[in-house]
Amino acid sequence: MGVADWISHRASVTPDKEALVDRHRRMTYAELDREMRQLGAALRESGVRPQDRVAGVMMNRVEFIVCLMACAYIGAIFVPINYRLNADDIRYILDDACPEYLFYDGVFQEVIDQVGMGRWQLVNVDGDKGDARYSYRGMIGHDPDYELLPISGDAAVALLYTSGTTGRPKGVVLTHDIFLWNAIEFATDWDIVSSDRSLVVNPIFHIVLNILTVPLLYKGGTVVLQDKFDPESALDWMEQERITCMFAIPTNWLAIMQSPSFDRRDLSSLRFAAGGGAPVPMSVLRFFEEKHIPFREAFGLTETAPAVSTMPEGESVRKRGSIGKPFMHMKVRIVDSQGHDVATNQIGELIVHGPNVFVGYWNRPEATKEAIRGGWFYTGDLARRDEDGYIFIVDRKKDLIISGGENVASVEVEQALYAHPSVMEVAVIAVPDEKWGEVPLAVVVKKPQAEVTEDILVEFCRQRLAHFKCPRHVLFVEQLPKTATGKIQKNVLRERFWEGEERRVH
Repeated sequence: MGVADWISHRASVTPDKEALVDRHRRMTYAELDREMRQLGAALRESGVRPQDRVAGVMMNRVEFIVCLMACAYIGAIFVPINYRLNADDIRYILDDACPEYLFYDGVFQEVIDQVGMGRWQLVNVDGDKGDARYSYRGMIGHDPDYELLPISGDAAVALLYTSGTTGRPKGVVLTHDIFLWNAIEFATDWDIVSSDRSLVVNPIFHIVLNILTVPLLYKGGTVVLQDKFDPESALDWMEQERITCMFAIPTNWLAIMQSPSFDRRDLSSLRFAAGGGAPVPMSVLRFFEEKHIPFREAFGLTETAPAVSTMPEGESVRKRGSIGKPFMHMKVRIVDSQGHDVATNQIGELIVHGPNVFVGYWNRPEATKEAIRGGWFYTGDLARRDEDGYIFIVDRKKDLIISGGENVASVEVEQALYAHPSVMEVAVIAVPDEKWGEVPLAVVVKKPQAEVTEDILVEFCRQRLAHFKCPRHVLFVEQLPKTATGKIQKNVLRERFWEGEERRVH
């Protein structure tokens, strides 16, 4: 069974049930089924064959999902691209993926022009074709009754590019079966039901697509797509659409809770909230705990589609800092450099195995061989497991700071700083030091109107950490560089400090 078969099944069982909602359109399962078939037929008739690529530079919108499902329907591979990238980076991905078509929002015409021509045909999703060769509306006028061969579960359905926290993005190959098993993981452990209505505020060009979007469609729920995050608009959607579940990165939850109208809003329909991509502030966890609304935290990666682990209900505050326990069908180990399991509370590399782990990196056989060994995916995350079986990420291997021969976990220093009431966001990185080799530097975003100094924060850490772990300096900034999934790009922060130095940390 392919991913598109889910839509056809729902169209036969609940044809009039709303599947997708955005600012411009409301689409039932029957309408989604028909439009995906129409677009799929147009792509096939134009020469797109199974496992050919079709790319998209689109905001959260109904047509994004239609493109994904149309590709699934004909056995092609959908390649969503981060619309926040510059033209050079988009061109890099296009040259790597070699798509037959590139669908794009009209608002991105300028950057598409800068990307330049390639082997791909352009399709303007908005209105007339404009500068593109084809228009979306013209393509969905085709006869949807196109005879197709069954889709194999091990055929690729999507090529998702990593967010680039370590350099150039790599294409992660995900199959129909991987999408299915990831949907099962979330549907099972998060108790997703067909009556759920999910609000999606983070861009679905990355793996957020597979959290409360694709799994909702698998269960026959309704997905409401916000094209661009705005806290007031998100609250409007939550009220008007009677949203029952919502995933957002922590900074989005903070923005929503700090909205002037937040206390007046009716959020009684919300069955559970969810977050991930970065540590969730205690203020967010406490709020939902007081409202008796479960807050679900998940840890995942593009390579795992993304389900790895989730926090059991009611444990987020007690096990603060943990990524929880593995999803039902995932296996997790923490191993030493020889691949042997480490003891309880000992630090090792987190490796995972399960039906939703990727099959490899696109055109990167050596990187694939390095990442997948003996059937296990080596995540590059340093972790420990406590006596209750809860997993804690200690650091990324590449983020470990070695100061005077002592190992300093940047996450530990960050957690200490997050306890200060004036700190909204923080990233701790290694910077070169003549005496110690490298020392911790804290890059801090203060809360609005907060007054705090470097000396205050360093002393705050000294009361909680060994002195060699404390930041030697604090740099205050307006915002931290982040990927589209909300992960802080420490490689970008490090770049200015390591320029010209012998050691290069990526």
